[in-house]
Amino acid sequence: MVQGKGAKNAYLSRLKTPEEVFKILIDSYRLRVVLDHSHRQEDHGIYYDPAKPFPEGLVWVKGDANADFQRYLDLVEESSVLPEWWRFENRMECLAEAVDDKNEDSILRTIDQEQLVTKYEGNMAIRNVLLIIAELVVGYDGKGRAKDDKWYQDFQEHLDLHPAERARLIEGTIEAVKNAGILPGQEG
Repeated sequence: MVQGKGAKNAYLSRLKTPEEVFKILIDSYRLRVVLDHSHRQEDHGIYYDPAKPFPEGLVWVKGDANADFQRYLDLVEESSVLPEWWRFENRMECLAEAVDDKNEDSILRTIDQEQLVTKYEGNMAIRNVLLIIAELVVGYDGKGRAKDDKWYQDFQEHLDLHPAERARLIEGTIEAVKNAGILPGQEG
């Protein structure tokens, strides 16, 4: 475990405050948990059910959402998405914010995908940004991040052969943008 190290020129370096980084990390985790539950039948975090079988090989923790999110933070710190200033103290602040059940953005609550564009001040790409960050951290299939780009090439070939799957993957983003009322030609 890297524990509290960021990387130069990491994706999240462009954010101005630690709070913005915390928000992105927490929401990327929350979105991944919801999508794993709804599209993959992989229940972890708030959806974990000890009575259900847990798929082998996944990076997630069998148990409570707090342990699951801490595992996510471990993987975040290994993935080079964090800004260079990231330290152990930032991890603890992020964790405290994530597990605060009074916080509407807590990992103990589901994420409202339809409100993402509004929450992020009209950023129409935010859902994809959150998904990409989560994928950089845990990999597409939740078994760890890719060591090379072979998975990406295979994935692109798969999507080229299965346009319905491509449409399904971007459907949530299109819905979020529509619901925010900011598509060209729409009143909003």
